[in-house]
Amino acid sequence: MPDPEHPPSPIVKPYVPELEYPEYLAPSDDEAPLEDQPL
Repeated sequence: MPDPEHPPSPIVKPYVPELEYPEYLAPSDDEAPLEDQPL
């Protein structure tokens, strides 16, 4: 961990809401392919 200035916090933050609310993107696309493949 020689690069403490580049933590995975900012990278995980934007990915958390997308994975926490996959149902919001599924019905929006009307494809609902994520329902069969739960990430």
